[in-house]
Amino acid sequence: MVALTSPPTHTPGAGRLEVTRVGRRSVVRRAHAESPLRFVLTENAGHAAWVVTSSFGGGLVRGDVTRLAIDVDDGAGLALLTQASTKVYRGASEQRLDAAIAPGALAAILPDPVACFAGASFVQRTRARLAADASLLLVDAYTSGRAAHGDEWRMTAIDARIVVEVDGRERVWDATRLDERDGSIAARLPSVGAFATVVAIGPRAAPAARAGLALVARPPRGARVAAAPIPGGALVRLAAASAEALDDLVGLALGNLDEILGDDPRRRRT
Repeated sequence: MVALTSPPTHTPGAGRLEVTRVGRRSVVRRAHAESPLRFVLTENAGHAAWVVTSSFGGGLVRGDVTRLAIDVDDGAGLALLTQASTKVYRGASEQRLDAAIAPGALAAILPDPVACFAGASFVQRTRARLAADASLLLVDAYTSGRAAHGDEWRMTAIDARIVVEVDGRERVWDATRLDERDGSIAARLPSVGAFATVVAIGPRAAPAARAGLALVARPPRGARVAAAPIPGGALVRLAAASAEALDDLVGLALGNLDEILGDDPRRRRT
């Protein structure tokens, strides 16, 4: 098993999930969340456990920090989802996720995009530590904010980082930083309404890695796609004119989730 550092107990925004395998299915062995973080366990027709995260109040406000620790046991599978787009309001807030994925296990971390509103300063840190034959499927996506209110890319900063270790060796270190101190964020993202990074690594995430790499050769009209193979998988960057177009693009990059999870949470969101 991969060692996992637990979040502090009784700390606002701290949570812990432990998933284990029972027969052919995976179940949540432990789920604990402190406000404003909360979990909803969802039934599905596949073999992975599905957990939906949300926050009281519908988003993150100034000073909110959530810290989620995930432990996926040998051979188990977890799909971590969100109830809706994570809204980030004015002021500084932060999300941290630390996942430990044991041999033969899979963590599919598939949240809806983060929407940072005007004046928001948002930090996201995602760290996944995989055993040698563990698998990870990860989406990290952002939208321009409240486009209907003319509130596009008016956040103060987005500072996101993804680190993936496999068998103790760092395989992915990916950072995205947009800061208005470096100039207008909107001016640097012309015609872009949303963007995402997708990481697919390990044997159980191989169908998504193949789909992401293949998408470079046939991107939809108006979409921007860049992808690179990494040891055991792929890293894919996506950009689109709107959140809706990005959602379709992410779906193409993930490929057939039925093949990976036994059921498709994206299909069941409606």
